[in-house]
Amino acid sequence: MPAITDPRLLQQAVSYLDAALNKVEVANYCQRRLAAVLESGEALRVEVQAYFEGMLYAGVAVTDQMAEVANRAFALDLDRPNLRASLHALRSRRLDPETAELVTALDRWRRKPTVREAGTVRWRATHHYYSKEPREGAWFYEASDGIGVEEGGSVGLLAEAYVRELQALRDLIWRLASTVGAHEALTDLRDAR
Repeated sequence: MPAITDPRLLQQAVSYLDAALNKVEVANYCQRRLAAVLESGEALRVEVQAYFEGMLYAGVAVTDQMAEVANRAFALDLDRPNLRASLHALRSRRLDPETAELVTALDRWRRKPTVREAGTVRWRATHHYYSKEPREGAWFYEASDGIGVEEGGSVGLLAEAYVRELQALRDLIWRLASTVGAHEALTDLRDAR
């Protein structure tokens, strides 16, 4: 277990972990606002897009911030860490059982269909485009990842499901904090607010 002893590195890890927890709340806020707009029956395209994509971007930020913690705490030396690359690099190392289980749990989380679908839509929104339109009183999206994966469905249902997955990720964020020796400092920071 690589308990961080460098005070500067510990502060960075705590800042990233705190930001990840905050981004879970941002995603939750966006989903709640999206649900309210959709329920009104008078949703404007810009409102749907802003809240839906805000939720998607916040979710990706959570995993990127966790990847930064792993990259720094485990000295992975990844140029542009993301969760997949960080987990791959960690699996090539000799890990204590607790860290190995955390890596397995994070990998299981990132492979969940809802998480993958949200990632595809976010990727399309960032690098290309995806269609979103109202049909039969609800908003729907269609997205392709360019390699044959087609996604589509209800904006509201994907938002609800993805936020549930992000809420479940909170426990893994705290486990990562414990694994790198940042749990107490993160608790102190969040309790001070």
